[in-house]
Amino acid sequence: FEEESAMFLMVISLLVTTALSLDVPCAEYLIVERWNNGWKGNLNIPIPKDTIRWKIDASFDNKILAGDFWAGQKFWSRDKLSVRVLGNDWSAKQKAGAVFRTGFTVNYNEHGPEVNFKTLEITLCWADGSGCETCSPLEEEPEECAGGFKAGGEEEGIREGQVQIMST
Repeated sequence: FEEESAMFLMVISLLVTTALSLDVPCAEYLIVERWNNGWKGNLNIPIPKDTIRWKIDASFDNKILAGDFWAGQKFWSRDKLSVRVLGNDWSAKQKAGAVFRTGFTVNYNEHGPEVNFKTLEITLCWADGSGCETCSPLEEEPEECAGGFKAGGEEEGIREGQVQIMST
């Protein structure tokens, strides 16, 4: 009976964790300012459960000259193609129901090439010791829809938009 109870609690725990992860979006990622050699962005991260720590792992499609992520300790790769940001003591602990807001800047050579995120992953670790969850706010175009996110017109050039795919 003890083994069955333990297994039941483990399954319930997994179901609750899965339900939480399905109901809460990863984060809102916004570019709020652009200039000829970089950009400034914001991350708005919904907090579904109390956190004990968080980290952000980012990689870029080209080398950056300089960058800054607020509210965390930055660890840049030697080649300036990636960074890991760990929450500071004061920012690592977030309360359930809050939206953690942080920002960053990315600077590159104004003569090119332009730099964009290649990957961006956010990991939140729960204060109750039940583990961590990792997600990415970057929307990627599914392989089966290659080219579907952009539509061109002779006079209008390229128009960019978002496509939502729903199963039927």
